[in-house]
Amino acid sequence: MDYLMQPMINCCVFNLKDMLDNGTVINGKMIESPRSFQKACTIMTQIMAQVASGQYGGQSVNVKHLGKYLKRTYDKAYDKYLKLTNDSYTSTVLAEDHMMEELKNGVQTIQYQINTLATSNGQAPFATLFLEIEEGHPYEKEIALIVEEIIRQRLQGIKNEKGFYITPSFPKLVYVLDEHNCLKGGKYDYITRLCNECSAKRM
Repeated sequence: MDYLMQPMINCCVFNLKDMLDNGTVINGKMIESPRSFQKACTIMTQIMAQVASGQYGGQSVNVKHLGKYLKRTYDKAYDKYLKLTNDSYTSTVLAEDHMMEELKNGVQTIQYQINTLATSNGQAPFATLFLEIEEGHPYEKEIALIVEEIIRQRLQGIKNEKGFYITPSFPKLVYVLDEHNCLKGGKYDYITRLCNECSAKRM
């Protein structure tokens, strides 16, 4: 009822891939394609905040579009460490460590932003993250890492004002089952088991 007088749409699935790959405009300012995973996460949540302020329903985002930017983070770190050490093995180890740290921070950014942002109506964005590990995708490995980290952080929960871990209301998580993760010997069964543990604790 509080949206009744405003010409707004209900729910939507916006084109995150296009906006990340080609840039977008927010508040009349050009937002260029991000060069790292954490920046991609920040831009994604900024877009979500803008969408939430222009509608009264929910929005769904497929996180597989972030895989490309996690790979960018790794490649950028690898090139940096290779110049410093001139050793490919050391550079690989250091780049992977850097990537995993940024993965954790980026997912935390998504969780904090969605739970602390407010729309024009004073509510948190009604957001759903679509967790699909698409087999054969160019960034399949990175997508699996992102999905796993999102579930791990949901399993942990988020601290309330008293410092106790609670279950956040948003974003909702939709985990997609396929042949490779349906607990029949698939390579991503370990993520599904983690998801089951998360559901038992956080639903």
